[in-house]
Amino acid sequence: MAGIVQCCTGGTAMWLDWAGGILLLAGSTLSGVVLSKSCKLRVSQLASLLLALNMFENEIRFLSTRLAEAFLHIGEMAPGDVSGFFVRAAQFMQNEMLPANEAWQRSVDIHLPATALKPEDGEVIKEFGRMLGNTDMEGQIKNIRHARACIDVQHAKAQEERKRNESMYRGLGFLLGLTGLILLI
Repeated sequence: MAGIVQCCTGGTAMWLDWAGGILLLAGSTLSGVVLSKSCKLRVSQLASLLLALNMFENEIRFLSTRLAEAFLHIGEMAPGDVSGFFVRAAQFMQNEMLPANEAWQRSVDIHLPATALKPEDGEVIKEFGRMLGNTDMEGQIKNIRHARACIDVQHAKAQEERKRNESMYRGLGFLLGLTGLILLI
């Protein structure tokens, strides 16, 4: 009888080792996939920001919309997480009567951590905000164009980083999980 119990418990322990190893492999592979998706998401969010700045320039140039109204309108139309920058800045301007540059800075401080954007992207976005509301229409348009050029550079860097790292993250996640599985067994 003791031999049967020992046989069954030994099999259970091995089964648990395999289950743990498979969970480790799946978890590390999933981590690699998540990291690779963050590269893709950053590229997408920078592209959305470029589109939003283009819409913002059109609002200022052709419609002569006030900044708070333009922020709100762009926030309603901009895709994804980028819209939060504009909506929150409009709320700060309307509800707390903050000047455009302060409203933008606070909005970026709040929304940047919720995006896949890097701190260097955040610096470009904040730099754009420093001149908001401090110049005439032509100055605003120059500021928007400068911001678009800087974000375009960040977008190109993000695309290159994505090409370089996306498959590496997925592969590395799988290989680390496989290494853990081998060590476990």
